Amino acid sequence: MLFRSTETKTALDVFGVDVRDSKGNPLEVRIWNDPTAPAIDPYFVWTEKVLRHFLLADMTDTHVWLGGEKGTGKSESARQFCARTGRAFKRINFHKYTTCEDYAGATGLVNGETVFVKGDFLVGFTHPSTLVLLDEVTNADAGELATLNGFLEPNSCVSYGGQVHTRANGVLVFSADNTLGSGDETGRYAGTRPMNPALLDRFAQVVRMEYLDLKEEVTAVMRHTGCNKDLATHVLKAVHTARAKVQTADIVDAPSIRSVCAFIRALRVLPIKDAWDTTIANRQPSESATALERSEEHTSELQSH
Repeated sequence: MLFRSTETKTALDVFGVDVRDSKGNPLEVRIWNDPTAPAIDPYFVWTEKVLRHFLLADMTDTHVWLGGEKGTGKSESARQFCARTGRAFKRINFHKYTTCEDYAGATGLVNGETVFVKGDFLVGFTHPSTLVLLDEVTNADAGELATLNGFLEPNSCVSYGGQVHTRANGVLVFSADNTLGSGDETGRYAGTRPMNPALLDRFAQVVRMEYLDLKEEVTAVMRHTGCNKDLATHVLKAVHTARAKVQTADIVDAPSIRSVCAFIRALRVLPIKDAWDTTIANRQPSESATALERSEEHTSELQSH
């Protein structure tokens, strides 16, 4: 089957968000026909800010570094971009022992013959329409990532493993990381490392991903849990109070929207305090417990919702 871009559509048609260029013209996105594209999550909430960066990458065939707190939608935004546009999606998880052979490929025995076997990166890189997601890439040693530099060049054609590999039509490479590539300034993401500037330079955009605003988060929580607006708003106000305490270092980690959804679902079975502790409070180290108590107090009125 020939994987190709079949047409272009406006962002409004594809994502339900009217995004326009500096002259007021609707921005368009390529639509592909890859049968392995992820399933569409009808409850996913798109924002104009994120879409602008993704649409720019699609228009210019450039790569994007997404950095930010856990739960800000980095990986899922990339996945749902593929789902809505019919792209293949290849996610590669990195850790401290990841080598270039792990993600790019290595020579091995196949049916008794010595051949080069592509790693997941090259499988995606040479497959038209694929968005390759480098997940938590700063966990890996910067030296092992140097192999990526050549592949991430415009119109790249790289010899590796005795073969020449060319970037396929429509391939994009995104990174999803808790940092912006220059190291962890918060001290909360153990194992992350500053990246070589040469690698960071291959990403045309470095985007700081942030939590949705309260109104958008309320919509997302209602869609994913089926709860009413009052309950979603009440819980999220408590969580926003907790998140603010991360900035003052009173709390080590910020509750994510995943935790919020888990809390609301838990209320169907558990008492409020048990639900709060098991889905939010127990994820925090002991030094955050006291600071979280005030946020927990905001949940005491939930019985009325």
